Amino acid sequence: MIFDFTNYTFSGLLSILASLYGVGYPLIMQSIGRIYTQYDSTLLANRFTKETIYRVFQVLLILNLLFAVSTPFLLHAEWWNIGFVTIQAILLVLLMGFTFLLFQLMIKYENAGELLRHIEGGQIDKSNIMDIFDLAIYADSKNNHQLYIDAMSSVFSYITVQQGDDNKKQNDNDILPPVEYDKHVWEIIQKLKGFIREDDGHHLLHRNNDIVSALYNQVSKSRISLQTHQMMWFLLNEAITYNNYSWFKQYWQFAESYSSLRYRFVANEILWQDKKEFMLRHVMIGTLLLHNERYKWLNDIFLYTHSEPEYYGLIPSTFIEIVEMLENIDSICTSPAFQQQNFYFADEMGGVNDEKFIFRKAIKYLSLLVIRLWTLQHRNFDDTDSLSQIPFSPILIEDDERMATLMEMMKDDVEEFYSKEIFQLIPRLLPVDKADILSLLSDYRDQCLNTKETHQNHPDVDCEKFSKLKEEIMSFVNNFNIALPQNNIMAEVDNLIIKEDVVETKERLETLYYSPYKNIGLCEPPLLTNFMFELYRVYLRVLDSMRKLASYKINRSQIQGFLEKIEYNDLNYAIITTDNIYEIENPYIGLCAGIRPFGFFIMKKEDIPYVSFGEVQKDDLKITIAGSSIRSNIDSFIDCHEAYFNLVMATKMFVHIKEKTDGVVYVSINEEYPRQENPITINATLADLFDN
Repeated sequence: MIFDFTNYTFSGLLSILASLYGVGYPLIMQSIGRIYTQYDSTLLANRFTKETIYRVFQVLLILNLLFAVSTPFLLHAEWWNIGFVTIQAILLVLLMGFTFLLFQLMIKYENAGELLRHIEGGQIDKSNIMDIFDLAIYADSKNNHQLYIDAMSSVFSYITVQQGDDNKKQNDNDILPPVEYDKHVWEIIQKLKGFIREDDGHHLLHRNNDIVSALYNQVSKSRISLQTHQMMWFLLNEAITYNNYSWFKQYWQFAESYSSLRYRFVANEILWQDKKEFMLRHVMIGTLLLHNERYKWLNDIFLYTHSEPEYYGLIPSTFIEIVEMLENIDSICTSPAFQQQNFYFADEMGGVNDEKFIFRKAIKYLSLLVIRLWTLQHRNFDDTDSLSQIPFSPILIEDDERMATLMEMMKDDVEEFYSKEIFQLIPRLLPVDKADILSLLSDYRDQCLNTKETHQNHPDVDCEKFSKLKEEIMSFVNNFNIALPQNNIMAEVDNLIIKEDVVETKERLETLYYSPYKNIGLCEPPLLTNFMFELYRVYLRVLDSMRKLASYKINRSQIQGFLEKIEYNDLNYAIITTDNIYEIENPYIGLCAGIRPFGFFIMKKEDIPYVSFGEVQKDDLKITIAGSSIRSNIDSFIDCHEAYFNLVMATKMFVHIKEKTDGVVYVSINEEYPRQENPITINATLADLFDN
């Protein structure tokens, strides 16, 4: 009876399992294929296979199959019969239950609205945001406006959460850092690119630009990052290149509203820099419009504003603003920072000269904005008198030259616009006499050239550069360390000859290089080195005037041999070199006088002259540091307005010599390459020379 029960029961269970395998599994596979076909999304199809219900169903299928195959072999053990049949029945009941749940899930996946609520699950994060956006794409393709709105609202919520606002903890004046979005936001932007480019006439994603309202969030305290600007440029390039005017128009409306609300009245330095960056980006957008000859678009944006009186936060609207923007773009396009800005044009190949091409296009757009100034004179503008006001010339001479060149380039562009009949291409521009525009550009060019000439002929000394120069001199004097004996034993000798000499060194400074009109770094003035040279040369001239017991001329390679033959020892004698001579390891006095040829003096240690210093009495020279004998006219330099200034350092040097000395031996070193070394002839040793 038990065997019949298990036999029939197992057979029935096996039949049900076979039905589930034969009908249910293919149906599930077909459902996965329909999900992909319906939504055209591998993400949603993959999401279905990752659902918990589907995974449990797969496990149960495998377990049922294993038990179905193994149970017949185990039914011979009578006490196992009911147990195995029971387990098989339980697994089959679970499989049937999860099959039902899976069918319910399949129905949910076929209903896009239910699927959206299922995917969101009360939370929007990186695990489901791309699936939600795929549903938005599906809703757009089916003209399901409500589903599109719901899905895109979730996408925008995901974007705004990353902006980091917390209304409960923030004050009105708080400024959050620039927003760096995650990779999913960038993936969304990349998908939007395809819809901006192509459309069958019905896609909301083609003509609607709600994404900008999320990225340019007017209520957020966060700042716009360079990454955000780059993403916008990425999309705008597509819209402008492929003539998607609807998308661009909405973008400009959002951007203008954001600028008017966020940047019109700015006192914070950080926001002021953001304002400059925001306008820079939109000047380059205008450049892109001009490059693609979207004159109708330019016609629409040139006078578009949300404010009364009129405020144009995206377009430089005074001549001063145009010049400032010109300087800004010029600095970017001539620096490595240009590549970071990502200003590429979709129809250009790209290369090392991109910045030159784009800069030239930007100049042309700014030239068009100069023509636009005369139209603004007839608008409800805050200050019409400032529209054509000429700005101050640049401080740097090279910038004056550069600006004069740019004004000439803009004049050429104005001539070209008039030849193209620009007032017909852009009807909102009021006709203006070309001579008036060229005169404005010429006036500023002439001002820059005059400023350059004035700065060159009558430069001022920059206080900061002057301070650095004086600091160098003060440091030199304060750390004055001369390699000459100043406390010699001869101080106790009565019979001394004192030779007095005024050591004065001059350096001709080009005042322009110390002015604010040259942007160059300054090195240590050669005057300091030359001053030391001159002190050493005075001392060497005194040595050279002493009685010479002998003179020799030898090659460098012969120095050590010469010293051995002449029987030099450092107990009684001293070597004083005129410069660094590496063959003589430890000279008694090693000077660096900058004279040629190299040489050295040998004399008795007790005969070495010593030096002292005194002040030079000149009206134009002042003591640099109290207690120092070195005087300079450095303080007079700050008031110099001449092209050149003679910087002077001076001191009075006293050389003290014994009245009666034995004399010196002088050795000159031949620096020329010796074809053949001549043997050194020594007629007397040092002892012989000095004793006699």
